[in-house]
Parts: sequence; structure tokens; C-alpha cells
Amino acid sequence: DVPRSTDTLTAGTIGVGGRAWTHVGGVGSVDIKVDDGDWQPAVLADPIDDNTWRLWSFKWDATSGDHTLTVRMTSENGMRQSETAHGVYPGAASGLHSVSIHVN
Repeated sequence: DVPRSTDTLTAGTIGVGGRAWTHVGGVGSVDIKVDDGDWQPAVLADPIDDNTWRLWSFKWDATSGDHTLTVRMTSENGMRQSETAHGVYPGAASGLHSVSIHVN
């Protein structure tokens, strides 16, 4: 949810965050990567139950330039979000969420 692809940010520590959900058990983890870097764990808020959106956050030490932030979710039973994108029919949408941002 934040930052958005239209945001122009200032270099330094930036809060990145959003929400995750799965129909296959609860959200077990959310990982984020910057550009082509390694996946890093986000911090998850406590779940309300297995069938609710779960908030996540990550503190990013942003450097100047153009960057792509990508997130993925893994369910509590170990099912990782598919990287292959497809629409909501049949079943549910898939694919990783990415935003491209500029940092001054």
C-alpha cells in the first residue's frame, strides 16, 4: 500500500507496508525485495484469525535512484504466492505485487 508508484521519496529510512491475505490457511510470512536483491522478511501484525487480511511492514534504507519493490506471501502451511500472474477467474488472482518508485 505504501509507498505508491507515483510517490517521489527522499533517501533515508522509509516505511514500506501493506496487507496480505490467502484463502489457504493464514498468512505465515511476507517477504520483500528491492530491485534484484535478496528477499528480506517483513514484520507481520498479529492475526485476527486465519481468514483476515494481515498487515505487514518493513523499514527500508532507501538510496537515491529508481527502484522496484516486490513482495510475496507464504501461507502458514508453506504455500508460497505464485509468481505467475493471472486474473481472478477461476479461483483467485496470482502474481507478485511490485511498485516502481523514485528516490531523491
